Amino acid sequence: MKTLVDSSVCVAYFRGERDLPDLDWLLEESLVVTNELVLAELLPALLARGEKRLAGLLREVDCLPLSIGWDRIVEMQLICLRNGVNKVAFQT
Repeated sequence: MKTLVDSSVCVAYFRGERDLPDLDWLLEESLVVTNELVLAELLPALLARGEKRLAGLLREVDCLPLSIGWDRIVEMQLICLRNGVNKVAFQT
C-alpha cells in the first residue's frame, strides 16, 4: 500500500535520523507518495541549500492530488474556538 509521508518525517530522515525503519522499507519498495503541500514545504529549503539532486528525486515520487476544503476548515476552527476545544486559530 502506498503511504503519504508527512514533511516532518522527511525532514527527520534528511537530517539522518535512521530510527525510521518503516520509511526505509517504504522507500526501498517505492511505496512513498507525496502531495503538493509536502513538496511546497520541502523543496524551497532543499533548493536554497543547493540540494538539487535530492529535490529532483523528491519530485519523481508519485504525487497525489490535493483538494483542500478551506471553507470547511474555517467553519470547523470557528466551532472549536467557540467551544474552547483548541487555540489554533489567530485570536484578536
